[in-house]
Amino acid sequence: MKRKHIFQILIVTLLAGYLTVFYGMRNTIDTSFEQHAVQAATQQISQLYSSSKRTFPAKHLSRSMVTAAQAKVNQLVHNVENRDQKKIVAKDKRDADAASNMLTIQEAINAQSSNLAQIESEGTRSSAAYKAIVAIKPAFAADYQQAVTQLYKKSLAIAQIKKLYNDQNLQHPKADLSSSNIDLAINAIENVENQDFAKNVLPLVQVAKKSQANNDTTVAMESTDTSSTKQTATTGRQNQQDTGEPANGVSGNHATTAGQASDQTVNRARKLRVNRLLHRVG
Repeated sequence: MKRKHIFQILIVTLLAGYLTVFYGMRNTIDTSFEQHAVQAATQQISQLYSSSKRTFPAKHLSRSMVTAAQAKVNQLVHNVENRDQKKIVAKDKRDADAASNMLTIQEAINAQSSNLAQIESEGTRSSAAYKAIVAIKPAFAADYQQAVTQLYKKSLAIAQIKKLYNDQNLQHPKADLSSSNIDLAINAIENVENQDFAKNVLPLVQVAKKSQANNDTTVAMESTDTSSTKQTATTGRQNQQDTGEPANGVSGNHATTAGQASDQTVNRARKLRVNRLLHRVG
């Protein structure tokens, strides 16, 4: 009976030792596998850059290279358990995402499109990408700051111009345009400081401005007709009552005429401003 008990203890001890060795080997294998996987991803992400410092993107960087690297590192983010390896993966993910944003900026700057919708889209995308990398890739950001800023200003100007029209093709100006709408568009164009761009988009502002001026004229004429009708009725009553001018000494017609003159002055000033801008870019 005693031998049987000793034999059972021996079996349990051997089994425990076997399991310890087995799980130890398994952990070693898992850790080794993680290390190899992380090293492979690190090497792949390093290829997105021109040097091991990962300061500037590789000369022939492509979207497919970036997408493949991001897919690999994103998979590791959810599967790696070792603390040290997690830190490496986190850095690799940050650099992979930065490479994607830098490529977005380069693609936008190099597009050189004349299509306004595309320029607006590229300006918005490049600005968002720039904000994402300016802190972690300062050298690259410094090189592209001016180009991204100008492209974003173009997108803002186009957005203001689009507000002047009812359709995406910019063929039909809105009927309720105000002078402030026109001024905002002109200000945005001037802010770009690019003659070719201004020369391309100013005709769209001119068309909208002409439509707005015509609308103002129509409204003014309707206001004049209404005021004249009211003034005739008032004059008739005044003649019957044998009274003089209104208490403030300004007749309705005079007030309307003054308002029309003010609108005409504003329109002339705006027209002169647009003409000067056209002359400057012509």
